Amino acid sequence: MAAQGLAPKLYGYTKVDGIPTAYIIEYLDLSKWETLHIFMNGRPVVLSCTDLWKFLEDIVRALKSKNYIYSNLWPNNIMIHKDLSKQPLSLIVVDYN
Repeated sequence: MAAQGLAPKLYGYTKVDGIPTAYIIEYLDLSKWETLHIFMNGRPVVLSCTDLWKFLEDIVRALKSKNYIYSNLWPNNIMIHKDLSKQPLSLIVVDYN
């Protein structure tokens, strides 16, 4: 996913029985990124539905190609770069298992 620009880089993870797996991912500066849920909450629609739909299609296509189940694809798992002048829009998925 990261190689396709759809997710941050995964550097590693650790799994211990009885606790959730901890993932070490690329640092996201939260002064520049926020969840799609927070971004859209209380704001007039500023995103093109076409841009958002294309991004979601790309993610689903990438997950299907690897036979991943994408049951956790929600607006709080999608990060958007706050600088909307960047084109195409910068969106990434942070939790898609």
